Amino acid sequence: MYKKGDYEVEAEGHHSTVKLRVSFDEEKLTKIEVLEENETQAFVDDLKDRFIPEVVANQSLNLDAISGATKLTKAVTSSVEEAITEAGGDPKTFTEAAHVTETKLPDADVTADVVVIGSGASGFMSAITAAKAGSKVVVLEKAGNLAAVNGVKVSGPFAVNTPVLRERGTTLTVNEVSQHVMNYTHWEPNSALIRNYLEHSSEAVENLLEIGYQFKEANFRFKTPFVDEKGGFHLILTDVDKRVRLWTEAYEKYGVDAFFNTAAKEVLKENGKIAGVAGQRKDGSKVTVHAKSVIIASGGYLGNKESI
Repeated sequence: MYKKGDYEVEAEGHHSTVKLRVSFDEEKLTKIEVLEENETQAFVDDLKDRFIPEVVANQSLNLDAISGATKLTKAVTSSVEEAITEAGGDPKTFTEAAHVTETKLPDADVTADVVVIGSGASGFMSAITAAKAGSKVVVLEKAGNLAAVNGVKVSGPFAVNTPVLRERGTTLTVNEVSQHVMNYTHWEPNSALIRNYLEHSSEAVENLLEIGYQFKEANFRFKTPFVDEKGGFHLILTDVDKRVRLWTEAYEKYGVDAFFNTAAKEVLKENGKIAGVAGQRKDGSKVTVHAKSVIIASGGYLGNKESI
């Protein structure tokens, strides 16, 4: 069925060329080794720990993609298909093969003070802020790991009166930004809410500095009045791999329990009061979190046509 041997193949991932060695005996694919890559480490870990072993065990490429890493997944699958062809096999035997479903994890039933839905920028900040204040916090995140959330990939936040700006000598004030935002939007937003956000905006930067982020004040990529001594944009200098590690370490430090591959399905209520969240993992198992406080941080309204 196959020509026994090792076949070195490669394809372009998200950040780099991904090189593999794919091995066959006469009957099956026996091994896949990653020889070279420069991809986000959390995605590579998922590739090595889950995706590749499943390919070999199931003799199938009909698998769930690496969460948040479509290009890396495609690089690996196309390379394996190429190796199968070189070994004299038919890639269709892998692309059309049934995927043996993983054994379900046992249902989880936990109790916390606060449950946060989503682990992006707002969810992460909410979780560690509540945990630092002494609350027991559980996070439900639909993605497979922290590397897959947008919050670790952003250029940086806009904030006023931060340590970064004070060190640079920036003179931007809450009044100046608030006035500009309200004038620019024809006073349609809630002015008190905008001002409250600006007055507390430094806290996010301070939290990130505390866990190990590095920033510099920088101008926006598009034109705004907030430049030079009136600048407020904080460019993140920390690379994405390190950001993922810092977020992971922060959750561990403050005792935040995160359930990944877990979608929130329902906010639970008892006698008209919030009682927690019912979630479901990707494998179908259930995660029930009992909590008196629920923070919904699952994304902006722009992603929901019904909300706009």
